[in-house]
Amino acid sequence: MTDRPVRPSCDAPWTVSIDTGGTFTDCLARSPEGGSRRIKVLSSGRLRAILHRDGTSHRLEWRSPRPMLDLTGARLLVLLPEGEVGSTIVSHDADRDEVRLLPAAWLDAIVDPRIVEIDLGVGAPRLAIALATGCDPRRIDAEVDLRIATTRGTNALLEHRVGRTLLVVTEGFADLLRIGDQTRPDLFALSIPDRVPLHAAVVEVPWRVDASGTEVRPLDEDLLRRRLRAIDQDQIEAVAVSLVHGARHPATEARVAEVLREEGFRRISCGGTLSSRPGYLERTTAATANAALDREIRDFLAEISRPGERISVRVMTSAGALVERSRFEPIESLLSGPAAGAVGVAAVARSLGRSRVIGFDMGGTSTDVVRVAGRVPISGRTVVGHLTLASACVGIETVAAGGGSICAVDAEGRLRVGPESAGAEPGPACYGRGGPLTITDVNLLLGRVDPRRFGVPLDVAAAERVLDRILASRGDARDRLEVLESFLAIADERMAGAIESVSSRQGFAPSDHALVAFGGAGGQHATAIAERLGIEEVILPLDAGILSAAGLCHARLERRREQSILEPLDHFASRGEE
Repeated sequence: MTDRPVRPSCDAPWTVSIDTGGTFTDCLARSPEGGSRRIKVLSSGRLRAILHRDGTSHRLEWRSPRPMLDLTGARLLVLLPEGEVGSTIVSHDADRDEVRLLPAAWLDAIVDPRIVEIDLGVGAPRLAIALATGCDPRRIDAEVDLRIATTRGTNALLEHRVGRTLLVVTEGFADLLRIGDQTRPDLFALSIPDRVPLHAAVVEVPWRVDASGTEVRPLDEDLLRRRLRAIDQDQIEAVAVSLVHGARHPATEARVAEVLREEGFRRISCGGTLSSRPGYLERTTAATANAALDREIRDFLAEISRPGERISVRVMTSAGALVERSRFEPIESLLSGPAAGAVGVAAVARSLGRSRVIGFDMGGTSTDVVRVAGRVPISGRTVVGHLTLASACVGIETVAAGGGSICAVDAEGRLRVGPESAGAEPGPACYGRGGPLTITDVNLLLGRVDPRRFGVPLDVAAAERVLDRILASRGDARDRLEVLESFLAIADERMAGAIESVSSRQGFAPSDHALVAFGGAGGQHATAIAERLGIEEVILPLDAGILSAAGLCHARLERRREQSILEPLDHFASRGEE
């Protein structure tokens, strides 16, 4: 989805807000003249079009307004039964959307027309900026003030796509993260799988201090250096340092970090710097997660703004604030996208004079729910998967139910929705890339999605074939319509449960709130969920499809700092009176 842009001067500053989700990346851009552009692209960074063969040349057809880009040099990709094949676009006539491709034997064999993807070799945020400003995505020469939110860190943690991390802890605590706090999410499970640690190696620091600050064992730097030199630095991408009482007495953590730098280690995260709270386990988890995500987040931000470009970057934190890129810590990104949506919900509520609303953000990968009563709620801890981090975040409930949630029938014939998602690659079956049946496909087959108005080309026949295979393989004789509607009911029930988690389970009746529905799929499910919960008012904002990106426009530039006092209350109160 994009407004058709008239190419502006690339010398002017633009204000661009981008939310990068698991499936789609949303963008709201404002030109210096006050005009706006609304962009939605796949988070894979690829464009999707329909390819028509016309003699020796080929023509592209777009479901969204035509992107004003020169596609010369890009890769054109087609999914065939034997796998993905591609060719290079050697010339592009933008006026007629005609492309010439490098000769390839498979070109004559493809069905005409055919859904294809075009890869310009850039990430989704750069592609969105280019589409908004009319610049070449490979070299953006516009001046851009960028605000960005992303769930990239969350997905990396959940999928364990993290950098190889060295954990440096107080001697005797090497197994701290493996032991954890012994919380068992399923009390009756007979088989308890081991937690996969985020770190690849551990070094113990020969030092100890008690809670009063008295040094029980002085730091033995020589022994520490010998232990560090036994580590293969080539296998380590980042280091997490967390010492007992390190938040109250940070000097030793700082000295250990200096020793690490002197020994050649880089990208160091210290637990006492990230959080001043008591709680060695949570601080250590936060430091390890920060180090493990360092490569993923730093590389993501580095790709957005390349050397010589005039793109200033501010990043949304999990607590709903913007910080300069140079001050941003990777663990602050974990609920960055949902936090932007919560800020957007609060802005919608204020504009309509509503004092109590529930934000319902159904995207391609997950659904995020937040209760807003005047202000955005802030929690003191961030929970991602089995990790609890000492990091402030917006109070959001997330369930793995989105447009890309995979729908299946298990061996016992029971219908199942999620938690797995098809994401942007391969995407739902209707994307034509061999993906599984998803909620998006279900909505399409029920006539709740108009393929002519969808932002990317959809293959209805592909969705039909996948549904047929599922029913045939399980011997399911149920009516197709019944199965499709049952998939929707399961998804709606899970999302309604998330709303109850932020409302009735905390003592607030859902019926006393208006439901603000947004995200790419929010409007399709909002009324059914509202009916389940007795909610009488559903609000669809103007920018419902990109509200998280729009919410960035309302976020403030701020920096959150906290300090643990750790003194008796009467001592602290008397100090205040003085």
